Amino acid sequence: FVFNSLLRSLPPAPACSPLPLFRHFLGLGVRPNRYTFPLMLTSLSSLCELSVVHSQVVKSGFARDLHVRNALLASYAACDPDLGHAEQLFDEMPRPDVVAWTTMITAYRNHGRSFHALNTFRRMFAASVAPNRVTMVSALGACAAHGAVDTGIWIHQYVQKQGWELDVVLGTALVDMYGKCGHVVEGVRVFSEMTERNVCTWNSIIGAFALEQDGEMAL
Repeated sequence: FVFNSLLRSLPPAPACSPLPLFRHFLGLGVRPNRYTFPLMLTSLSSLCELSVVHSQVVKSGFARDLHVRNALLASYAACDPDLGHAEQLFDEMPRPDVVAWTTMITAYRNHGRSFHALNTFRRMFAASVAPNRVTMVSALGACAAHGAVDTGIWIHQYVQKQGWELDVVLGTALVDMYGKCGHVVEGVRVFSEMTERNVCTWNSIIGAFALEQDGEMAL
């Protein structure tokens, strides 16, 4: 599909809007498919453009397509300052999957709304939707910001029960959560169990000691 190939070649937002190209192909009688809209959405940076594409999604009959719907949700979560549009779209989903739930949890965390992030995390489990690693990393970030150490410990136990490997991203999120919640010993334990560490991991453990006012260990 030539149109989709051209969309892939566009620079990321906000350097170049895909809307002129989209209108041109529509004028030529070319119709989008389920892969067209997610490609377009990655090149959008404003709510105005997003609303235009959203209306085209509806007109083209892809409003119920899970792939397209999740791409729309991610774009609203990124572009919408108060997340009102994202929340409305999410609430209209009959059965959000783990991608949709994780998008909302991450969006709330990124907007400093850790309480809403954790509440959404709990709602996801109540809906019997299993999390993935990205879900847990975002939820741990919300735990760290909100001081919700009990939820953070529960996430750690869940990860252990599932037998998930403690990779650098998940491990660092746990270290950061324990450190910011004042449980430095647990953070050090996770840190010592990690086979791979990056600068964020080291910063998290140093920050944990600093919060504990243990300057010698931090250095």
